[in-house]
Amino acid sequence: MDQSPTPTSTDAAIAEIRRIYSGQSIHSIKLGFGRRAGVLVVDFQHLYTRGRASTGLAAVEATARLLAAARQARAPVYYTVVAYDPDDKGRVLWTQKLPGLLDNMRGSQAIAVDPLIAPAAGDLVIEKKAASAFFGTGLKERLAEDGVDTLVVCGTSTSGCVRASVVEGMGHGVRMVVVRECVTDRSALLHELTLFDLGSKYADVVGLDEVLAHFAKVE
Repeated sequence: MDQSPTPTSTDAAIAEIRRIYSGQSIHSIKLGFGRRAGVLVVDFQHLYTRGRASTGLAAVEATARLLAAARQARAPVYYTVVAYDPDDKGRVLWTQKLPGLLDNMRGSQAIAVDPLIAPAAGDLVIEKKAASAFFGTGLKERLAEDGVDTLVVCGTSTSGCVRASVVEGMGHGVRMVVVRECVTDRSALLHELTLFDLGSKYADVVGLDEVLAHFAKVE
């Protein structure tokens, strides 16, 4: 059964949140790009692009366009994949909440980055055991080494690992730019509500064309 909300219900929910936020001086202030932008691709691995928990390929295809422009601009690219070892069962608390995560066993097809956006030479692929791309991964330190103060974010899921990565990235002082066409979620309603909330508090939520234009200007 299709669980997608109607446009009217989504718009009404966002309108109500906007009313509440406005009353508490929470506005969608745009921060823009900093000195150097990199691209963070969150969990576009086989399980979530073509496997049991697939959210489809539309956002992956859009990400392929973005990555082509980023690489032309010599922007660093960072990937994350969720990956576990057999002895993580019962040890990693997140997998007790979401047992299906254990399908992402290290060495299995489930954790392979989708071939439409396969990593290039020099790209960093980070294995993680938590939702955020920053938690226990060394990503913060790598960004500092690369001189990156802005992350353009793609991936899945908008309300889960993308959100967790964006919120923690902002906490580390990184400008977070979420590309609307390049993120996806199991729920259309959660997707739209999360994008609105992220744009209000933690990130710039922008269209793909804006990011392509930014990378086209990078010398």
